[in-house]
Amino acid sequence: MSNIYIIGGANIDITGISINPLIMHDSNPSNIKISFGGVARNIAENCAVLGNKVYFSTVFSNDVFGESLRRDLINKGIDISLSKNVENYSSSIYLSILDENNDMYLGMSDMQILNAMELDTIDNVINKTKEEDILVIDTNLSKETIEYICKKSKCLVVMDPISTRKSLKVIDALKYIDIFKPNRYEAESLSGIYIKDIKTANQNIDFFLEKGIKEIVISLSEDGVIIGSKDERFWLKHDSVEINNATGGGDAFLSAYISGRIKNMSLLESATYAIGAALATIKSMDTVNQELCDKIIYDEANKVNIRKVSLCI
Repeated sequence: MSNIYIIGGANIDITGISINPLIMHDSNPSNIKISFGGVARNIAENCAVLGNKVYFSTVFSNDVFGESLRRDLINKGIDISLSKNVENYSSSIYLSILDENNDMYLGMSDMQILNAMELDTIDNVINKTKEEDILVIDTNLSKETIEYICKKSKCLVVMDPISTRKSLKVIDALKYIDIFKPNRYEAESLSGIYIKDIKTANQNIDFFLEKGIKEIVISLSEDGVIIGSKDERFWLKHDSVEINNATGGGDAFLSAYISGRIKNMSLLESATYAIGAALATIKSMDTVNQELCDKIIYDEANKVNIRKVSLCI
């Protein structure tokens, strides 16, 4: 069976939710929670929950947060032997302030520790992979590191571009990436083509395939998912759903899509499976739904009446 190798960031997420309307330059009564996060870390956990063998490579600080991150991943069955520990950086932290309606007011991130990700650590990961394995990377890594990994990888490369700003790092590496999963805004930022209809959906697919991507998967939130390869392309649409926690839905989607491909599901089957996983996650209050399994995923997918529209002309 294929193994999944993941290289990227692991954060401590600190979220403050104001009880009353925010007052600037003052102390605001709030509910504050601390959790584990980071796109690569969340994908690693989701893939492990779905029963995959996962190796996660990141940089851990030797501070108390770093120790907590390491211990949590080990307890969840994720192999972190390919990670690095450092002393001269603090742990990666993402700090967010939400207003009384749970809307984001301000976010701040300190991921400088990933600057300590050295090429010998990357080489250790690449040398351990086999052709049938899958290597997942995020764009919290530097542009140079991303290109180095993509060029040297001997297995399938999967990427989540994370944000429109960070997605710009990958433009020169697209020809090396096998599976690319941007959201609508990241795809539009890279292609310069706004997704409005079947024509513009096809134009986006064409753009990424011409750049060298083997499978393009564009998540459109309530408008569904666009998927494409040289042989097939679809727009999957579904009924609207109630969201309890939007954080983590995209990570669950990509993790399930990867799991589907490992199980030899088709492009269409993998995307349907991924939609079910994302829906099960955004209905949960947790960033990673620990109950995620085939039954729950297919139950969620069946509830929302997924409709496939062929984009082949």
